[in-house]
Amino acid sequence: MELVGVLQRMRDLCGKPLIINSGYRCRKHNAAEGGVDGSYHILGAAADVATPPGLTPEKLAEYAEQAGADGIGIYTWGVHVDVRGYAARW
Repeated sequence: MELVGVLQRMRDLCGKPLIINSGYRCRKHNAAEGGVDGSYHILGAAADVATPPGLTPEKLAEYAEQAGADGIGIYTWGVHVDVRGYAARW
C-alpha cells in the first residue's frame, strides 16, 4: 500500500486527478510493454502516471519527489514512480 500513499500525496500536491497508465503487470504483459525482468511493475510497486493538464512532466516529478517516491523517471507522457526502497532517478 506504500505506492498508493505516494500516488495519493502526488494527487493532493497536484490538486488534480491522476491518470495511471500502468500499474501492476504480470510478467507476460510487462514483456509485451518492453519492461525489464526485475521491473517494479511486476511487484505491484510501480505506476506510470500521465501528466495532468497544465503541468509538465518535470513538475509532476517534483511532486513525486515531495510525495516520497523512491524511483522517478521522467518521460514525454509523464512519470514512472516506484517504491523500491532507495533513490533512483532517470
